[in-house]
Order: sequence, then structure tokens, then C-alpha cells
Amino acid sequence: MNDETKKAIELLKDLVKESHIKGQKHIDFSLANSNELEAYKQAMAKVIESVRNEELTDLELKESLGLI
Repeated sequence: MNDETKKAIELLKDLVKESHIKGQKHIDFSLANSNELEAYKQAMAKVIESVRNEELTDLELKESLGLI
């Protein structure tokens, strides 16, 4: 995993939220300030690209974000 992907994951961790279903978490873009929303969108695009390019697996991404 490169530094850019690591930075994107760290940024997206701010948006991880516990679901109304106990024990389930998800990324909630409504937690982002409007002036930072574009940075969060770019971070999401980066991590999706990293999974597609097989830099990391979907499972590794979810673990890194604290979703599982």
C-alpha cells in the first residue's frame, strides 16, 4: 500500500459511523463538512482505485477503515 492510499484511508476513518444495527459500521459522508467533502470523495476514489489495481484487497481496506 502506497503513502497516498494510506493517507486516503486515514482521512476516510473520520467518516466511519456505527450503524443503527449494533456492531455494523459504515462510511457516512454526511459527517463531512461541506468544505471538505471533495477531499473525502477523492479519498474514496483513491481507495477504490487501489482495490481495483490490487494494491490491497477489499478485506484489507475494510479492516484498515475499522469497518470490520
